Amino acid sequence: MNSEKIKTLKETFRVILTVTLGFVGVLHFAIPEPFVKIVPAQLPYPLELVYISGFFEILGAIGLLVPPVSRAAAWGIIALFIAVFPANINMAVNHIHLDG
Repeated sequence: MNSEKIKTLKETFRVILTVTLGFVGVLHFAIPEPFVKIVPAQLPYPLELVYISGFFEILGAIGLLVPPVSRAAAWGIIALFIAVFPANINMAVNHIHLDG
């Protein structure tokens, strides 16, 4: 694969990740209930945590499109994915189903 194809593929994935993160981030504010359901019970303020994670998803999505900060945004998104991983584990272990 030549470098031009790799660059095009990288940009395509950047746009896909940006759209996905932006969309899901907005859903955290528009329909927070499903996200609140999967927050582990040990964590305080589940609604506020959902809003915070949604904010950082949107911020990361925007950051991916701004070349001077895109690398920092990518690392921030990795940190965000690590931070929300317990919610995903909680959903899987406790068989929490999200309707719709």
